Amino acid sequence: MSVFATIKLAHEALKRIDQAAERALVQTADAVKKDMEKAQVIPFDTEALQKSGFTDPVSRKEADIVYSTPYARRLFFHPEYNFHREPWTGPDGKEHTRVNENAKGHWTEDWEAGGSREDFAEKQFAKAFRRGAGL
Repeated sequence: MSVFATIKLAHEALKRIDQAAERALVQTADAVKKDMEKAQVIPFDTEALQKSGFTDPVSRKEADIVYSTPYARRLFFHPEYNFHREPWTGPDGKEHTRVNENAKGHWTEDWEAGGSREDFAEKQFAKAFRRGAGL
C-alpha cells in the first residue's frame, strides 16, 4: 500500500504568524516591565532607575528588559543593600516621599523560573500572540 500526499504551504499565512510572534514577544517584555513597576520591586529614590527601563528586541526570538542608569547593575546584583521601602528624610533634610514598598535587588526574580509570577510572561505571550495572529 502506498500513500501520496501533496502539501501546499501558505507562505503568506506563515509570514503573518511569524510577525505576530515577533510582535507578541516585544509586547510580552513590555507587559513584564509594567508588571514589575506595578509590583513596586524596582529600587526607587528619584524615579530615574524605573523610568530608564525599556524593552530591547535583541533578535526575532529574544527581547531584553534593560535599565540604563549607571547604578542599575550595582543595585540589581547587591540584594544586601538596605533599600528604602518607606518614606524617609536624607541627611540633607530632603524628604523622599515616593518609594517602592517591595524594592529589592534581583527585582526580576519573581518573573523567572521558580518565582511567584513565573507564568506571567507565558500567559501574556499567548494572549498577545492570539490577538496578533487573529486566532
